[in-house]
Amino acid sequence: MYDRILVHVDHKQAFERYLPFLESVLRRNIAKEVVLTTAVKPTEPTLFGYVLDPADIARSDAYYFAQAEELLRRIVARFAAAGIPIQTEILVGEPTEAFRTYAAQGGFDLVVIAPTGRRYLLTGKPKAFRRALRAVAKPILILQALPPAQAS
Repeated sequence: MYDRILVHVDHKQAFERYLPFLESVLRRNIAKEVVLTTAVKPTEPTLFGYVLDPADIARSDAYYFAQAEELLRRIVARFAAAGIPIQTEILVGEPTEAFRTYAAQGGFDLVVIAPTGRRYLLTGKPKAFRRALRAVAKPILILQALPPAQAS
């Protein structure tokens, strides 16, 4: 049995395909505490050479934070219906670095991630994410999504 499990999700809708498997794992009471996180990257103050108005930046940040809150709220509601208590945390910052720092400092026994596609693990920025996973130095479970037809 684990003391603390960290479940990190990408804030894309594709995570819905992971929920049936994750729910079946967590129903087995394998952890005393489960923390569900997602990351929100703050809006850059410049875009294509234009300096954005601070009010526009604040609105953009609030919008993305609200989206992250809604995603976590929906997932927690689903798990609560199954009797699985989960804490949530929205990480603010560059997603890879925010995840690495939180996972390394959180005293977790197991880290669960749910990539939203092969590209997430195999190309581009995900290389930084793989380096972050190595830096966590904890057991890591990478969920494989069910095909859309099988997801509930």
